[in-house]
Amino acid sequence: MKDRKENLPQPLNSFLAEFGRYHLWLKLSHGSLILLSLFLICLIIGLTSGSLFYLSSTARLIYLGLCCLVVVTALSYHLARPILGRESQEQLALRLEDAFPELEDHLIASVELESRLTENPENYSTDLIRAIIKKAAELVGGIDHRLAVDKRPVFKWGKISLGLVGLSVLLVFLFAGDLKSSFYLFSHPLTEIERPPDFIFEVSPGDVEVLKYEPLLVGAKTVGKRPEEVEIRWQNQGSETVFKEKMEPKMKAQGDSSDYDFSYEFKEIRRSFSYRLEARGERSPLYTVNVLDPPRITGLKLTFRHPRYSGIPTVVVDQNDGNIVALVGTKVTIQASSNKKLEGAKLIFKKGGVHQMEVKGQRAAAEIKVSKENSYHIELADGSGNVNPEPITYRITPLQDAYPTVEITSPGANVDLNETRLLPFSFEAYDDYGFSNLELHYFLESEGAKSPEWSLNIPVGEKGSTHLLSDYNWDLTNLGMIPGDVVTYYLKVHDNDLISGPKSGRSQSFTARFPSLDEILSDLDIRREGEVLDLEEVLRQERQLQEKLREFSRELRRNLPEDWQEKKELESAVQKQAELSQRLAEVADQMEENIRKAEENQLNTLEMLSKMMEVRQLLEEIATPELKEALRRLQEALERMKPADLRRALEKFQMNQEELLQNLERTLALLKQLQAEQKLDALTQLAEKLLNEQNDINQSLESAETSEEQKQLARREGQQGEDFQTLQKQFASFQSSCQQSGMVPQDNLDEMQGKLDSGEIPKNISEMQQNLQRGQMQKAGQCGGELSESFASMLADFQGMQQCMSSCLSAEIIRAIKKATFDLLYLSGRQEELHDEVKERKHRDPELRPLAREQKNLESGTYKVLEDVREVSEISLFIPFEVSKTISLAAGEMEAATKRLDAKNPNARVSQVRAMANLNRAVDMLLRALDQIKSSGSASGASQMLQQLQSLGQRQGSLNQQTAQALGSQQRLSMSHQDMLGRLAAEQEAIRESLRELFEQMQGEGQTLGRLEGTEEEMSKVIEDLKRRRLNQEVVDRQERILTRLLDYQKSLHRQDYTQKRRADTAEDMLRRSPPELTDLGETKDERKEEIKKALKESYPLQYEELVKAYFKRLSESLNENR
Repeated sequence: MKDRKENLPQPLNSFLAEFGRYHLWLKLSHGSLILLSLFLICLIIGLTSGSLFYLSSTARLIYLGLCCLVVVTALSYHLARPILGRESQEQLALRLEDAFPELEDHLIASVELESRLTENPENYSTDLIRAIIKKAAELVGGIDHRLAVDKRPVFKWGKISLGLVGLSVLLVFLFAGDLKSSFYLFSHPLTEIERPPDFIFEVSPGDVEVLKYEPLLVGAKTVGKRPEEVEIRWQNQGSETVFKEKMEPKMKAQGDSSDYDFSYEFKEIRRSFSYRLEARGERSPLYTVNVLDPPRITGLKLTFRHPRYSGIPTVVVDQNDGNIVALVGTKVTIQASSNKKLEGAKLIFKKGGVHQMEVKGQRAAAEIKVSKENSYHIELADGSGNVNPEPITYRITPLQDAYPTVEITSPGANVDLNETRLLPFSFEAYDDYGFSNLELHYFLESEGAKSPEWSLNIPVGEKGSTHLLSDYNWDLTNLGMIPGDVVTYYLKVHDNDLISGPKSGRSQSFTARFPSLDEILSDLDIRREGEVLDLEEVLRQERQLQEKLREFSRELRRNLPEDWQEKKELESAVQKQAELSQRLAEVADQMEENIRKAEENQLNTLEMLSKMMEVRQLLEEIATPELKEALRRLQEALERMKPADLRRALEKFQMNQEELLQNLERTLALLKQLQAEQKLDALTQLAEKLLNEQNDINQSLESAETSEEQKQLARREGQQGEDFQTLQKQFASFQSSCQQSGMVPQDNLDEMQGKLDSGEIPKNISEMQQNLQRGQMQKAGQCGGELSESFASMLADFQGMQQCMSSCLSAEIIRAIKKATFDLLYLSGRQEELHDEVKERKHRDPELRPLAREQKNLESGTYKVLEDVREVSEISLFIPFEVSKTISLAAGEMEAATKRLDAKNPNARVSQVRAMANLNRAVDMLLRALDQIKSSGSASGASQMLQQLQSLGQRQGSLNQQTAQALGSQQRLSMSHQDMLGRLAAEQEAIRESLRELFEQMQGEGQTLGRLEGTEEEMSKVIEDLKRRRLNQEVVDRQERILTRLLDYQKSLHRQDYTQKRRADTAEDMLRRSPPELTDLGETKDERKEEIKKALKESYPLQYEELVKAYFKRLSESLNENR
């Protein structure tokens, strides 16, 4: 403020002074903001221009001068002027008066009139002036002087300044480098700077070292104005030729992070070179690419040396493939060849560190052992320290030696032992590299006690074999099993892994139970009773089916069944027949299983087993091929539904079905009769077993010195008591059967029942068992002797019953066959005479009709003989099915002849000739059956041979097992081991001698040796090897071949024994002139012989002469022997 009014009151002076200062501050703030804004504008324009354009030093000086002028002018006007030219109180008062009208000029008046208080030339009223001043002081007291000044310009330039500051900061942040360069230019305005290029190359990778044959990508980024194309020029080291290529422009794709605009790729660099980039006259610096030649693997060879136990030979893989797939424990030699001399090499494993390789020149080698899964690569180093780039990683895959497996394939289930206590089983074992040993582990459970687990070795065959498929006959007799004992067994196999240690695998456990005789016989009884029930059910259903087909046949004669339901019923009947045929096959299989079980347990003689097999064969033959063919034709006729075809097919099928029913009835009758014979045969076998066991116990009394041995004998004697009770139960069942059939005299049955019920045998068994438990061997011996005598007497009685049953049955069969034979001869003779009479008659001759009645009588007689033959065939296996069929055909021809004679047709003689031929064929078959009955005694010789072969087979099987155990034990040839081999050789020698005697017997009876040929020679080789203490797998295999031949020949001889009995050749058709009429079937032997002699002298047609004469010669010889 320029002056101060001394006469103004202090408040008014202070108010004006404060308003003056505030007004000056606003002016200075406004000027400063304008000055700052101008400075920033000049700075931004200058730096931006310097960044965007080339500015010479003159231009920069002019621009700086202008900027300084503007700034100085703004400084003078907006800062210096307000400070130097401050406003007076009058000016300030006027501003306030303008801003606040309510002052009503009091303030300006007070300022202007204040001086009149001291100098008042105008003679103004001082009181009035003081009143005005006072009033003004009062008015300003309630006024805010800051409202008198317009602050909007300050705020406006403040915003402008703030925006310019922000813009400056942003530019600095975004273009710091450029602005820095521009600032440098303006800060050195006198320095002349060269004009910058339009763009600058930023080259990647610049100077670089690369490996030979590797690619190189050169990238270029242009800073500044990007040229349209860039050229790359290069010159190989040592060459003056310059090559050039255009670089590929880079189109930035989304997600591409590469930082260049142009690129060029050298595919395979072979030589060092220098290069630069050029574009629009601009050049990059010269760069150098140095090519390095590192070591490289040029060849790779692997040598695999597998563990010795695996049997795999050494394998060399020379295919530049370093991947290793081998068995654990395999040693692998890795050999690598390089392109240059090596200084060092090593195998670097992903798991397991580093393995140094042995280096020789350009080769490196190392040996590793395969143990676990891993991967590796080979690192080569040359003298310069260069290593092979990007080495290939190879995998190491170890193959684990798998666990061996073994399976018992047969029987593969829990089984019951038979009397031989031999358990043959088959097994199969697998391992990837072979076996070390195979063990049979087992333990015995007897009377609630469990034995320790035992084991025995089984030879594993050829060393290194990976697959075992073999059979083993396990003899359990040395376990001393009694009925009810159970052996649990399994196989355990070990492989030959010598690296990780032998691994083992075991099979499923199975049990072999030694059942009691009572259990075996009861089971067989149930099974056999089931056979009868099944056949009876099949017979019942077959009869129902026959009746249904007859009814349908009657309907068919009237009309063709068009109703769908009727057709379905016939189809159902056909299907039912097929099901019944299948049911018969199942019963036959069941019978075969029962026969096998009886044979294994030695419950029947071989002769009885042969009969059982014959009945089974009959059962299989019931469903004849003719029946099957008729069934097939009926099915085809049903599909076509032609009346004539359907009728013929149905009639043919009914004929075959009638034959099936007859055969089924006969088989059922034979089966029922055979069951009684089986029971007696089983009783005889059981009595023989009791006798043999008792004799064996008696012989063991002297050697039983320890209490344990005596207790074992007491257990065996107790088992004798149980077996005797089984015999009593079986005899009761047999007695019931005999009372129905009457095959054994009742007196014999009562006598045997009395012996069994006397109680003497159970008493002696009990006393002997007690004496054995007490150690009283002498008393036990006395009881044992009495028991042997009782059992021997009982065996003789049963054998007598067998003989009685056999002789009575044979006599009855022979009588029936002879009667049927002579009846057929009589009918044949009468038919021939009738034929001769018809032959002389002409057509429509009235004398033909009376002959029809006589022909009808012959037909009735033939049917009567047919019934007789069917009755005897139900108790004899020697009469084939064809006999009844042939007689039935003869009766059918007679019926046809009767109808023709009744029609006065002399062509009836054709049917009469056929009837005679069928009657003659039936006679021949009956005579053959008589021959077989007479020669059936020879079967006992075959049975004896079979029994001897069974004994030899058991001895050979036991010897084989001992030899196998000796081989499996792998003992050293100690003295005890040598003695054992000597005993084995002696036993094999004894078996050979027995076989030689059997050979002589067989050759004497005309038997062929078949598969037994060469068996004696095999035994001799075994004996020689054992005597020389040479025990190996070849000896065991040879013994197995011997046993196999013995078993196979037993089967073939057994099959031959029963098939020969059933062999009956079918007679050919034959015609003859009958002898004079046989008026009485009871005529004398001489009369019939005479007739046969006459018949032999007569002539016959050439094609029948030899056969007919042979037939009657046999008939004459039969009469001489049997009448």
